[in-house]
Amino acid sequence: MQNTIPALARQLGLTLHPCADWTEFIRFARRNTYLADESGHLLALDLHAQGAAVLDLSACDLRELRWLSVCETEGLTGLLLPASMPELVHLDASRCALTELELPEDAFSRQFTGDMPRTVPSLYLQKNKLHTVRFRGACRGLELVDLSENELVGLLIPSGFDLLRYLYLRKNKLTELRFEGNLPVLEVLHLAENQLEELPPNLKDIYTLETLYLHGNPLSSLPREVIASGERDNSRDSVFAFYEGERKSEGRLIPLLEAKMVLVGNGEVGKSSIRVKLLDENAPLPDKDDRTPALEIAPYPVERLVEKETGLSEEIDFHLNIWDFGGQGRYREIQQFFCSRKSLYLFVTATDDKPGKDDYVNFEYWLSMVNAFGYDEDSARHCPVLFVMNKMDLVRDGKLPKGADHIRETDVYEQFPNIQNFLKISCSPLENFENLKAEIRKNLKEISPDIFTNKYPEHWMAVKARLDAMKPKVGAAAVTGEASGNYMTYEAYEKMCLDKPFELNPNEAKQWLVILDRIGSVIYLEKHPLLSHWVILNPNWIKESIVKAVDSKDIIRGILTENLFKYIWPENTDKERKIFISLMLAYKLCFERKDRFGHTEYVLPGLLPEERPALDDFLAKPAFHLKLAYEPFIPPGTVNKLIVNLQTRQQEGRHGLPDEKHDLTRPMSVTVYNDLMWKNNLIVHATGTDTYAHIHERWEDKSVYLDLYGQQVPKELVAHLSDMLEQEATALKEARYMVKLGFEAWGKNEKHKTDWERLKYIPNFFTAPIQHDSSMKKTKIFVSYAHSDGEGFKEKLGHHLSALRNQDIIADWNDRNITAGEWDEQIEEAMEDADIFLLLITPGFLNSRYITSKELTTAYQKYKDGVAKIFPVICDFCDWEFQPVTDKDTEVHPVLKKSMKIWLGKFQPFPKDGTPIVDREKWQSENQAFKNVVDSLKKEVL
Repeated sequence: MQNTIPALARQLGLTLHPCADWTEFIRFARRNTYLADESGHLLALDLHAQGAAVLDLSACDLRELRWLSVCETEGLTGLLLPASMPELVHLDASRCALTELELPEDAFSRQFTGDMPRTVPSLYLQKNKLHTVRFRGACRGLELVDLSENELVGLLIPSGFDLLRYLYLRKNKLTELRFEGNLPVLEVLHLAENQLEELPPNLKDIYTLETLYLHGNPLSSLPREVIASGERDNSRDSVFAFYEGERKSEGRLIPLLEAKMVLVGNGEVGKSSIRVKLLDENAPLPDKDDRTPALEIAPYPVERLVEKETGLSEEIDFHLNIWDFGGQGRYREIQQFFCSRKSLYLFVTATDDKPGKDDYVNFEYWLSMVNAFGYDEDSARHCPVLFVMNKMDLVRDGKLPKGADHIRETDVYEQFPNIQNFLKISCSPLENFENLKAEIRKNLKEISPDIFTNKYPEHWMAVKARLDAMKPKVGAAAVTGEASGNYMTYEAYEKMCLDKPFELNPNEAKQWLVILDRIGSVIYLEKHPLLSHWVILNPNWIKESIVKAVDSKDIIRGILTENLFKYIWPENTDKERKIFISLMLAYKLCFERKDRFGHTEYVLPGLLPEERPALDDFLAKPAFHLKLAYEPFIPPGTVNKLIVNLQTRQQEGRHGLPDEKHDLTRPMSVTVYNDLMWKNNLIVHATGTDTYAHIHERWEDKSVYLDLYGQQVPKELVAHLSDMLEQEATALKEARYMVKLGFEAWGKNEKHKTDWERLKYIPNFFTAPIQHDSSMKKTKIFVSYAHSDGEGFKEKLGHHLSALRNQDIIADWNDRNITAGEWDEQIEEAMEDADIFLLLITPGFLNSRYITSKELTTAYQKYKDGVAKIFPVICDFCDWEFQPVTDKDTEVHPVLKKSMKIWLGKFQPFPKDGTPIVDREKWQSENQAFKNVVDSLKKEVL
């Protein structure tokens, strides 16, 4: 060490500081430090030489060195290590600019025995510019290698890495990865975002592997559906199941040769006519009044595809399923479920399809939806689209009808480059149909690079053939129950797979089912607690059931009750109806709640009334406007999904989200206010504040709008709502393989009449709180109410207290102000601070054990001590006067002449004379009664 440290100091131009022991070296993580043993041998080095391009350690004696760190030395392009480093167990050269590195032959050669430093033998080289890493030796003791975010094109892991458990290679340029020997204990292999066409052949022999990330690799040697879609989705089970299936099938893989052709567009443009004529040119056209009921599916064989159409040497037949769904506006929220990647899309418009027609939306909406839901992230391409102009027979003298000439091909191409061709046809009389058929054949290869080569093990494909054979044929008579072929239990599916001739093991059976769900052949919701027991063999059966609910005349104001099931789905069994409603819940098309009688009901936000209900006066003029502008597309029903999420959380007693993302000072509890929901609209309340928000969606504007009401809008409210919308967008992206979906916030301050302004961080948009006279002491009010009554009385009282609150005359508190933590302690603290107790008296209040044993007794004790007042607010009819407020103190009742525990009737009630707020003979409205309460309260606080 005598020569090493001074030489390093001269080379780096800095001073190196000694550490006393391993604890000081590691715990305090100081840079440019070293640790030596009693003999002077270097044990650890932490070097940070900013400005040094090359760090040459090759002449240093580092044979005893165990720990070397040069991380975050941004300009370091070269690191030269000595020929021998037999004791090395930790090397961190991450976040530098290294281009190549060679490890000594004996580095990481010893197995870690638990002595200092206490670390997993690790090699950290992430976030460099490495194009070459050479392991000269076996590194038999190395347990972790991180080479993520470099520029490696190829990598060889030599034999002898017997203890390697974690190998991270994310975000390189790998086209080749080889394992020269076995990796007998490897647990995690991270290969996402590389250029690998195939995996190391001996990977299938690493049975210890638990996690395999493959997202973003072309991997032509595996069907894409075998690879989990999300960046953090584990592909281990599906890949190893595929290998097992391949082994059992003795390498015989069968091409799928199947895809969807989806017809999209407005109603009455002739989509159904095109479907009919593609299947049979001599078939009569559908009747004009016979509009497609949301969805029709029909098989369309494409025969004798030749080499120029497929790139294959032999002719093949291909199977297209035509999916034709209705363009009516009421189906808009469920249309997205019919779109998928690996599909050919026909966007159909017509010469008489123009603004002003019922349910008309422009081509940008349809093509944006196709691009959003039809993006194949694995191949980084949008699904191909044929733009079809129908009803050309209406054209006279080569001129389109007035209003139908608004579509310019050059503009459409520029906006949607995945459009393959523009076609002008007519179904009656039949014109240019041969050209349409030729374009369909020609563009099959554009669906996906592997559309003709996607192959699965023979045994697996035999299972799919059996499942397909079980499905009801198109036009077959309806059959109910498990004999219908529409569904089966998971147990029956697994047993079928285990039996001859298939003999798939349970893992193979599970993974093949997951893949069939990704393909769209079946529906299997593996992670759903109720639906994971069922395999939906016929996806159209489910979609038809949802359409029946959407079309039902029995569902009034969006409320679906269980007694309506038999009218909406009359031909189905109770078991099947439960499957339907469970799927609607899973797809977030509805939420479950209890009605006032305790009966279960389901609310479908998409079927809520369109008319705006009467709103309270304080919701007349918002203080702020926010607009969340979505790109590239806003899924219809985004606000309806928000309604479902908010109501579901409310039913589960979860009102808030963690605020770690925005570093907010308190969590925010947000609830739907007074059940104010209508189609694509809702009103929410930030509990414990006077702040409300009207949230509404304009899908044609690709935006969600938030109108905010209140003197001081808490930033937590907007952060909470934007987080919920962002979570929904993220979930949609991951589920639908979408490359991009998000929103940009714009704001407008109504108070100061500002224009729309783009916002980088939403909460900063709001003005600072209004300053008040700090000499005015607030009267602290504790509001006690029964949860069993809901929050109606408490909410309305809060509204009427707004003026006093905004003048900082009062500060009111109820248990919805509780933040995360010990709720009981927070309630006790709030009661201890209270100057006035307002008791919202109802039968439920009197029946609440917590209120009568805790809150009333505390209020009485403070009253007795002369530091608080008690005012019962009589909300509903009940015998409240005799309710005891203490278990200790007694008094003779002046009328009954009997000793009683101090009773609630001793205290002055609000409103006047203790007349219940709900008494319509006394009060014209509840607002009049609450105003009387506030007028009485003013006399106590002013």
